Amino acid sequence: MKTIKIVITCFILMSSAITKAQNDPIETITNVLKNSSFLNHNIPTYLRTGQNYTAAITMMNTGLNTWNVKDDYQLILQSSNDINRNDVWGIRSVNLPNNVAPLEKVTFNFQLQTPDIKGVYPCTWIMAQGGQTFGESTPSLLVNVSSEEGPVSVSKNNSEFVGQDIPSNMRSGKKYNIFGTFKNTGTSSWLPNGDYKLAIFSDFNNIELNNNWRFTSRVLSRRVDPGESHRFKFKVVAPGPGSYNLQLSMMQGSNYFGTKSNPVTISVYEKDKKDKKGKKRDGDDSDDGEGDDDDDDDKKDDKKNKDDKKNKKGGKDD
Repeated sequence: MKTIKIVITCFILMSSAITKAQNDPIETITNVLKNSSFLNHNIPTYLRTGQNYTAAITMMNTGLNTWNVKDDYQLILQSSNDINRNDVWGIRSVNLPNNVAPLEKVTFNFQLQTPDIKGVYPCTWIMAQGGQTFGESTPSLLVNVSSEEGPVSVSKNNSEFVGQDIPSNMRSGKKYNIFGTFKNTGTSSWLPNGDYKLAIFSDFNNIELNNNWRFTSRVLSRRVDPGESHRFKFKVVAPGPGSYNLQLSMMQGSNYFGTKSNPVTISVYEKDKKDKKGKKRDGDDSDDGEGDDDDDDDKKDDKKNKDDKKNKKGGKDD
């Protein structure tokens, strides 16, 4: 049974990679052979200073290679700047506890040691082999560390990343739709005239990439109350060829707040000279239409939020 499952997995993964392989065959083959997906974790949003906490993170092997303990597979703490330095939680990496075959999951159990200084600290993890990361990371979690029970403070502005839809392959100079959904987890409403917006930036240095991508931060078109979610829809124009690491984040004015989206690596390729008649190449998800208006999405969000409020008033569980 396990052999049949692995064969089916190989077929599905190889089929999905055929069109991408013509762009970057080496990267495509690497991703098919070695890949991972995040499943769940138990890390809370706040902890006490100087506390030891038993964390558990579960990942799934979505590649074709078996993860063998002897081959130096680890779960490592992602670090992109001084704030998210590798030693902030008292641990840098966690060794693979056992061999993990394709489509199998593994849970990493380890001790986090919270900082002695209160504040808000990132805590994002990703798979690696020999120090080289691969696959999907855990959500970009921000942990409040306080000397008292509960968060450091209840911020009026806070958000939780819910989901995103960003093409991983783009053609330079073409337009692409990008979607990002965030939930209002703060204490104040996000208002259209309150300068709330969604921004796009590099996950390595927090520099907004609006100029490179000809993108203007997406301003809210409707009110989003605490507990409600909003799906942003906007367009970008792919810059020059290269590899770009992008993330999305909520902003008010010039200040970021809440959890960022999962980092996405986008490969931008040269313009297709054979594409003069407007035909799309395989793997090109560009959209030359306007489509910037997200009124339809707003209506869906409004209806869903109203239904949720009705269910809460009725006090009945489905």
